[in-house]
Amino acid sequence: MKGSRRIILLLGIILTVTFRINSITVSCEESEIDKYSSYRLLSITAKQFCNGTVLDNDGKVWYVRGGGMAVGYCLEGPDEIPGMVNAVLIGDKISLLSNGTIWSWNVYPMVEHQLGVLPDNLAVSDIVKIFNYDDYIFILDNKGVLYYIYSYDKKIEMGCNSFGITKLLENVKDIGYGYMLDNNGKVYWFDITNENNKETIKLNFVMDNVKQLVSGEYYSSLCLNNSGEVFGLNNIKDIKKDNLSLPVKLTYIPLMRMLFDTCNPSIIFDSVGEDMDGNLVGLRFGSYPIETENRIEYKKLIIYDYRDIFILNSRHVIIVRNDNTVKDWFACFPNEFDFISPENLDKQK
Repeated sequence: MKGSRRIILLLGIILTVTFRINSITVSCEESEIDKYSSYRLLSITAKQFCNGTVLDNDGKVWYVRGGGMAVGYCLEGPDEIPGMVNAVLIGDKISLLSNGTIWSWNVYPMVEHQLGVLPDNLAVSDIVKIFNYDDYIFILDNKGVLYYIYSYDKKIEMGCNSFGITKLLENVKDIGYGYMLDNNGKVYWFDITNENNKETIKLNFVMDNVKQLVSGEYYSSLCLNNSGEVFGLNNIKDIKKDNLSLPVKLTYIPLMRMLFDTCNPSIIFDSVGEDMDGNLVGLRFGSYPIETENRIEYKKLIIYDYRDIFILNSRHVIIVRNDNTVKDWFACFPNEFDFISPENLDKQK
């Protein structure tokens, strides 16, 4: 009888292991990515995506997050943000609604805060980006004018209850985590100080001839120049603390046509973009771009239907398809990816 129980127990273990292995490779689409990954359709659309905040086709706002070890690193959500309806733009846990109000929220517990409202001379359709950085929510319009309001925590700290927005800078093409790209293709890192209850921004030149500035999760940023070369900018907080030199060219990778996102550190890859031939490429370059000498790796990704791609965290990549449906690429065993390392490349390229 004991022998029979052992056989049944052994069969149960084998069946459980088989199920878990099969769950990694469920469909033929997964094999297009990597045999060590899962690939599933989410229950939402994504008109816009930013670090887990999702704006769907109907103007509703959602939040997704990558879970920790306790839940097998699986994606949690999407959870709807109840009061965020008729949204037009989103940032990381912030949104601009069609009535011109700007909101932020906490996820645990779910609490929403109105932070500001656009003035009468600034239409919602004039705004091209909202972006939160430290104590500020930046609002960028289609004329290159950058405005700001304080974050909810900063408002509480200052005892500020004003909903007005304040002009900060002109000639801005894009804004990121401590970096700004102007309309002349120049990138600066910036510092904001408060003097006499007025914010002053100081610009520090980094490089010119820049086509694209990309800021992603964990305050990581990259620049793409007009020749297709990629440069690492490092975490702005490390720049201020350690006086690091900028920028750092990422060598031994293909010339790139565009970048989608960056997230560093990551155990899948640190950035995604298209090379000059239109191939989708994942880049991996270590803890910080400053440490990447002879450590750049890349891999061509076989994904056919995509409009935008985001690196949510160290294990999840969000793929927004051309019809705005969303797929989650979950890396079960990311260290097994077949990356091309510098040792296998012609160093003269």
